Amino acid sequence: MHYNSIDDFLRTHEGALVGLMEVASHQVGGYYAALSAHAMHELAVRDMTWTISRVRQGQIDRQMLRQYCQERAAAGEPLAELRRRAQLLETAFVNYVNTHLADQTDLRRDLLRRITYVGDTYRNQIMTVELEAKLQQFTRV
Repeated sequence: MHYNSIDDFLRTHEGALVGLMEVASHQVGGYYAALSAHAMHELAVRDMTWTISRVRQGQIDRQMLRQYCQERAAAGEPLAELRRRAQLLETAFVNYVNTHLADQTDLRRDLLRRITYVGDTYRNQIMTVELEAKLQQFTRV
């Protein structure tokens, strides 16, 4: 299939991309394993919709992302598991794009650049929140 843009590709494959998020969540287990199938799917839809939106834009508001990570941690989601899921998702997303855009090298290259940027930024903000929490622990002692 030929795609005219990144948006065209993402819109066409949104359902499959949500599936990649669900698989990554299952692979991590832990917090995600305790979720019901319905809750897991809803979380995957929400998080993949967010991810697709950031990939479309090609940018992320780091401050907003840091706040989001803090909220997830406060809600009981271990940040190490969130980071692991992000890495698994990025790997699966890259493989998916390489498979489906094998004959559209320019589009594939641009999309892969955006995926990598979003994934790196996301994981970096998770690590920032983790480090801030550790520093707070040391300053309280």
